[in-house]
Amino acid sequence: MRAKRILVSWDRDFNQQRFRKERFAQLSRIGFSCPEEEGARRLRIVMDMIEFTVIRADGSPITITIAKDKISVTC
Repeated sequence: MRAKRILVSWDRDFNQQRFRKERFAQLSRIGFSCPEEEGARRLRIVMDMIEFTVIRADGSPITITIAKDKISVTC
């Protein structure tokens, strides 16, 4: 978190169990809820949008969820 890195995860439990705790409030995350092969393909498609979102957030935490049929962004 100090390094302002983004956690990339396929762990569906992470958002429900750990990510909601106060100590993770400043952690940015990209979470996938689709098979890895599909996630890799979708990531290539939306990488420009992700980079734009990170720059626009200017250090504020973001959460991006990439599913098989949708993408959601929370800043």
